[in-house]
Amino acid sequence: MSAGQPKSRNVKLEDQQYDTIGQQIILEGAQKPWMACAFYTTVWQAAPLGAQEPAFKYSVSKLLNICNLSVLEFFEKLNKWAEMILAKGRLLEHINRVQANLAVSTVVYKKFLPIFRRVFVNHSDKTSAKSRANQIQGAINTAHVFEFSWLMFIALKKQFAGSVDDLMNSFHLLLCVVELVFVALKDLKLNSLINADFANTLTTKDETALESLCEMFEGVVLDAKHFQVHWLAPKLRKLTEDSVIVGSTKMGGLLTDINTNKKAFDSLYEEKMLKKSEVDERIFLSAATTNMDTVFNEALDATTITMLRRSNPNDASWAIDAELLLRMSTQNCLEKLNSQRNVQSQPSSKSYVITPEQFCPTTPITVSAHRSQKMAELLVEDFKNNENFDRLLAQCRDNPKTFIAERVALLEERLFLRVEQEKTAKGGGYDSNFSTTIKQRKENVEALFYRLLYQVISYDRERGANGGVESTEDLSTILYKVDFIGSLWICALELVVFTYASEREFPWSAEVAQVAPVNFYKIIELIVRAEPDLSREMVKHLNKVEERVLEELAWSMDSPLRALSLSSYDSYGAVKRHRLDYDDEYDTMEEDQREELLDNAGIPPRSKRPATDDYNVDTQQQQEFTQGVQALPSSITVFSERSTT
Repeated sequence: MSAGQPKSRNVKLEDQQYDTIGQQIILEGAQKPWMACAFYTTVWQAAPLGAQEPAFKYSVSKLLNICNLSVLEFFEKLNKWAEMILAKGRLLEHINRVQANLAVSTVVYKKFLPIFRRVFVNHSDKTSAKSRANQIQGAINTAHVFEFSWLMFIALKKQFAGSVDDLMNSFHLLLCVVELVFVALKDLKLNSLINADFANTLTTKDETALESLCEMFEGVVLDAKHFQVHWLAPKLRKLTEDSVIVGSTKMGGLLTDINTNKKAFDSLYEEKMLKKSEVDERIFLSAATTNMDTVFNEALDATTITMLRRSNPNDASWAIDAELLLRMSTQNCLEKLNSQRNVQSQPSSKSYVITPEQFCPTTPITVSAHRSQKMAELLVEDFKNNENFDRLLAQCRDNPKTFIAERVALLEERLFLRVEQEKTAKGGGYDSNFSTTIKQRKENVEALFYRLLYQVISYDRERGANGGVESTEDLSTILYKVDFIGSLWICALELVVFTYASEREFPWSAEVAQVAPVNFYKIIELIVRAEPDLSREMVKHLNKVEERVLEELAWSMDSPLRALSLSSYDSYGAVKRHRLDYDDEYDTMEEDQREELLDNAGIPPRSKRPATDDYNVDTQQQQEFTQGVQALPSSITVFSERSTT
């Protein structure tokens, strides 16, 4: 398929979505904003299931410029559009995440302005600071420092895995970046760019720039230092080792070659921004870098985000409400973040009891450390060579230990092969944190798999004993099921991938194990009930996986459940007609050609079909499936009593 074909296909789908909604609902105002929303949602929905990026990459900011649409107006209409198209939970979550990311950047940018004024002074191009260290690359002025600091911040912020909407984490990153730039300027003897009062304060109090900034701007010193040592320093070291940036370990730091590093951070940021279909946060630089006086004028801070509200700067009829902007950039942004964190699960989801010990602290930068700690606690004991585990397996009619070990070895081979293939296809930089530690992660998955297997078997035996039922005889049959072993291994892999912030998302783990997501779905509740030591975040992650299976993956064309749906309704041809109605070739046919095609397929004309022909397969089948799986027993025997295949 050529590069242009997916794009034209998406444009056609966007037109269909826009036309369909336009026929059902009166769209207020100009049509271009609604078309932009249709384009955005269609491109996102067109990505294959499990894809880590959209069908094709494009700049959201350019889309808004073409449609003469402000950022805030776009999000306002996008939320309405999502409601009109009955967007699925994953799309709604994506939209909320994109808005939360921009909300955080808006708040942090407003904090960045007074911080920058406190540390640096305004130097124009005419009075650019020069030194022996930077004469080769030219002069560095305040605008360069401002632009570089913000670019470095947003580029590194994009390297956060799953926590781009963490406000305090982002704020501490900003403070660390400002300190790095400050120290670099001191090393290069560019004192003319540094606020002398700030530098003297450090000397008088005998404290670092980071400590002083935390004290002045309400940062948490210990958390900021922890972030700097355990996340930022290793990240910069890795980028240097990979030759992405230069000079981070030298005197003068990243400013020794400011132009090269600025381009590197710019490229890093743009790659992530396009991949996530987010709004370009470099928009804040447009006015500041052309006139640094606006940065050093405190009275203008309240209007620094007008570019988010104004759709056409040259349109005098567009009223700018400064009070509204101020609310949007502070109170509303924070409310959006809080609502994002407190979002409730859908009614169709199961609720699991979470003990106080499973609670995950929300202090800055401890999220990643907490996840790793909880995983380490799960892996302390070696269940693979556990005597109790061996005794449980030995009680089976045919000891499955060898079979299980062979299946796990095969799954691990698939894991290695898949990672190597993706490294070749997508480059060594793709999800490098996971790829470079694949051997260690494989060991983590194996250890967690055996723990989960032991807990599931023990849980089932306890339930049987409490009910006066002996379940040992069932184990031999169940433990030899490929899907059961595969599903447990998928769960272990999924939790490891989540814990160590890999870019790979479900159903990637199911694809590696070659198990249908709908079959994996059956074991999630069992694992959560059998393993009480899963952290709150782990349980929430499995909940999201469960919801995605229910909403999307169970209904994909290669799903076993879809095959059952098709076979169930072949008698009236409803599903065949349902599929034909969305076929491009069928849509372009004349009525007599359509009837001939249907006749050849053995499907009677609509006028001769029973009322059940208009049966909404997707909706009703999904309801039946949801009710069915929720009624499944929370027991290991689900794999022997019921099967979707």
